[in-house]
Amino acid sequence: MACVAPYSPEHFTALLEFENVIDKIPIVEASASIAGELFSKHGMVATAGLSMLHKHFELSDDELLVEEVVGDQSFIRPVVTEDKSSLLPYMFKLIESGEDGAFKLIPLEYAPAAIVSNEKLQHLVSNEAFIAEFGTLLKQHQVK
Repeated sequence: MACVAPYSPEHFTALLEFENVIDKIPIVEASASIAGELFSKHGMVATAGLSMLHKHFELSDDELLVEEVVGDQSFIRPVVTEDKSSLLPYMFKLIESGEDGAFKLIPLEYAPAAIVSNEKLQHLVSNEAFIAEFGTLLKQHQVK
């Protein structure tokens, strides 16, 4: 996963609270059609989507957000785990990763491997051109 940086709790901690992202909706709406064109251009429409990343609570440094599906309901809760081998990331934050202007995906939420499409995950994380172009778009529209 060349375009994926390791999980770091600092990236979740840096997310805005839900009530503070509401002000950013016009910025996202203004760039949504351009983003849609980008998703189509790179064949990502059925693979990835946009989300207004935010948090409702703090996580400890040893916790991850993990989705659990029970019947027809989905629950996302903090889980203490050192072993992520049975989990796959499905929600990411795109960040500029260094002086070279490259972009990386930072995992923010995980789910059991049985409910994450590994094929779609690999399609996303191996599409360096999409990640670079999408990162540039977000940077141009000052979406963080």
